[in-house]
Amino acid sequence: RALLGNLRAYGQFRQGFYTQVAIGENGVSGPQRGGQSTFIQVASGAGGVGGYIGLLQDLQRIRNSQNNLDEQLQLLSQTIALEKSGLIDLVQVDLLRQRVQETRADILDSRNALTFSIDRFKTGTLGLPPDLPVRMDDSSIRQFELVSPEATTLRKAIRAKQGLVGSLNQDSSADAVRKVLAELVKMVGQVRRQLDTVKADMTRLAEAVPQRELRMLPAEKTQLQNDRTELAKALQEVEQKFTQATTDISTIQAGLND
Repeated sequence: RALLGNLRAYGQFRQGFYTQVAIGENGVSGPQRGGQSTFIQVASGAGGVGGYIGLLQDLQRIRNSQNNLDEQLQLLSQTIALEKSGLIDLVQVDLLRQRVQETRADILDSRNALTFSIDRFKTGTLGLPPDLPVRMDDSSIRQFELVSPEATTLRKAIRAKQGLVGSLNQDSSADAVRKVLAELVKMVGQVRRQLDTVKADMTRLAEAVPQRELRMLPAEKTQLQNDRTELAKALQEVEQKFTQATTDISTIQAGLND
């Protein structure tokens, strides 16, 4: 009888070990010598999530903070330009600089904490040596990303190229204009791939709509249809602007060559 109880406990322990790795809680106890039956623990119900999901959560928080820092840096450059133009005072610039430094410090602390948590997860949960190199696989949370890392990287590149265009003036030489245009041409393919990705997302959304509408109220169905219409309209406008920008770049290049 004790043997059967421990076999059942071992089976539950194997399932509990999966939850221990995934969320940091197993909820069951393992086999015990002389034990008569299994014992199922009650989960703590804490708001935070541990385990591998918790590590992914911390990783995504760092990414969100980094995106926030990028936005602050962009705003800082604009604020400095406004201060040089005399439209705002230096106090506003200093306040924004302080906020940027605080965000940088928070990101550094979060990265150090994530490194420590990964080492503790390797040694305490998986029983692996702490010096074993590992890589976080975030494919399980990619489906929940509102903005892909590729789109964020492209946005940074576009802003950098805006600075190049802004550096040109009426006295700029033809060679300087050619260099800027060459940099813009390199981004055409990247923007095209992002637009294709958005189109694929819209197609998947259209395929999922019939199943979603089965659990929706009439008002919710109407709202969903309106949102899809607005998204399709916005995508069409972006496509038109992209086509026009590509044509303008080609026209300017042809004029310089002539």
